[in-house]
Amino acid sequence: MKKFITLFTVLFSMAFAGSAMAQDPVAAPTTMGFAEVGLGIGGCQGDCDNVDPSVGISVGGFYNVMPNIAAGVNFRYQMYGTDSGSLSSMMFSAEGRYYFPINPMMRAYGALALGYDKMSFEVDTAFGTVSGDDSALFVQLGGGVEYALSPVMFVGGTLRYQLNSWDDTEGDFNDWLLSVNFGYRF
Repeated sequence: MKKFITLFTVLFSMAFAGSAMAQDPVAAPTTMGFAEVGLGIGGCQGDCDNVDPSVGISVGGFYNVMPNIAAGVNFRYQMYGTDSGSLSSMMFSAEGRYYFPINPMMRAYGALALGYDKMSFEVDTAFGTVSGDDSALFVQLGGGVEYALSPVMFVGGTLRYQLNSWDDTEGDFNDWLLSVNFGYRF
């Protein structure tokens, strides 16, 4: 897993290194920040053999620190289907984004988030229903693209991969989400 993370990080940074240096300076945003809402489909990797794809919703608020850098907070809820019960996850994170302008209407970004994940489960057994919950800290890597519909409205897409720090006895459950986002600049 460490090799995968290292390889992903190196390839991700190399993909944007050359283009970032070749770009013209970008004018400062005319807004102080933005809020966005996303709806997507996700899944898991690791100990999740009987877990179906999930539906996730996210809500975030960001502040433009510099013309190409935004920092903010994000809340995400994902509900997974299982063969014999339910599994849901609520995540709170602090996120940073670095933007790469493509043209005046479109920009791509890379994202890094640190956060807290609270997972709840309910399993139906022959002896009744068993329920419980657990929590973990996580690191989330992501990227996306935004397209301006107007000076204050935008639509975009995001792909996120989350590395959770579950206890060794609890297994390995990392998740991902591919979402469509709608945003408003203020």
